[in-house]
Amino acid sequence: MDSVEKAIELIKQGSLEEYRHIVQGYQQPLFKYCWHMLGSVEEAEYAVQEVFIKAYRKLGSYRADTSFSSWLYRIAYNHCIDCLRKRKYFQFVPLLDNTASDYDTTAYTVEKDELSLLLQKAISMLPPEDKTVLMLRVLEEKSYDEIAEILGKRSCTVRKKYERAKKKVKQNIDAMKGVIVNEKYAVN
Repeated sequence: MDSVEKAIELIKQGSLEEYRHIVQGYQQPLFKYCWHMLGSVEEAEYAVQEVFIKAYRKLGSYRADTSFSSWLYRIAYNHCIDCLRKRKYFQFVPLLDNTASDYDTTAYTVEKDELSLLLQKAISMLPPEDKTVLMLRVLEEKSYDEIAEILGKRSCTVRKKYERAKKKVKQNIDAMKGVIVNEKYAVN
């Protein structure tokens, strides 16, 4: 039994201090994930709080034979999708941005050159599930099995979604490059 499993047993017995340690351990990665899904620092902060509340309330349904991280990300994924549905439209945000500068976000320090802007736009055009697969695989370095557990899909399906998402991003970049070149040389 690993330390998370031990902590969960103690939490189930009433130790709130142990839950604080779990929150501290997962807060930053969950914030990054929610921020990418929702596109707003404020919404992401609120979402993370809600995810931890939901996780605490559902801790009795957590099974030790599954990864706690995957279980927690599954709750976060469902919560973010619910938030997006409530908006009645999907607002896709770039994976790479500097708006979360108050946090330790060295992964987000990207030069504002043309390629990074194209990449941001290309990723923002993906559907939420494709974006989630890409983000969890690239930024969070999760395995296909972990992502499959989070999304409730088979590992081979996740692998295909990841490959298709990468291809869509490349196609989007290529299409946008063509538009930029045409605009640059358009005669007015």
